[in-house]
Amino acid sequence: MIRKILIILICSFYVYTSHAQTDTNEKVYFKTLPRLEVKNEQIYQLLDSLILYNDKCIYTIRNSPYYFDINLYNKSDGIIIILGSYQRNCFIKWDHDKVGCFHYKNILVIVHSSDILDLFFEKEKDTVDIYYFEDYMPYSRSDYLGDECMYIEYKCVGNQFIPKRKFLCQELSPYYHRIKEGETWEKITEDYGITIEDLISLNKRIKIKKPPKKGTLIRVY
Repeated sequence: MIRKILIILICSFYVYTSHAQTDTNEKVYFKTLPRLEVKNEQIYQLLDSLILYNDKCIYTIRNSPYYFDINLYNKSDGIIIILGSYQRNCFIKWDHDKVGCFHYKNILVIVHSSDILDLFFEKEKDTVDIYYFEDYMPYSRSDYLGDECMYIEYKCVGNQFIPKRKFLCQELSPYYHRIKEGETWEKITEDYGITIEDLISLNKRIKIKKPPKKGTLIRVY
């Protein structure tokens, strides 16, 4: 038990289920959540919109594990809903906040606690097991804003959800990678599905014979 807690505290976590995206890394059980039934059909419309944006993310294109999550807020001026797509999440920190999940188009969707949860979802009797990938290295943004992810914030106006704020994944082309500690040229090209020759042609000044320098920004697409 202590070993599992230590692993969770120091690792980057990737949620996954047997119905979600595939990957070669070994998946590790995290916890079990109640399955949720969607009551408000507009949730599906918002998820379809999220999928369109999410298809442009590097981790989606590379078929790496990701998940969606939903946050609901009842503000004085109306309902706010935030839908996000993430490669990883620190479940220890926000573990108490997750109240259920469901699958939509083979994507795991995790829902956070809210005092208006019943307006959109209903808890079912069955459950879903949640997994993460222990050894997976996340794709990171080149603008120092952390690991690649995206979210869209909506405000309910009447019976319509209007986009209020968007934070999207970086454009794929040109796409840049900021070198992390311990990475090799071979690992970088493998992660992005390119060759050493491709890397050289995209980055005229890099010296392949020398180890990659942490923090250096290189183009990979």
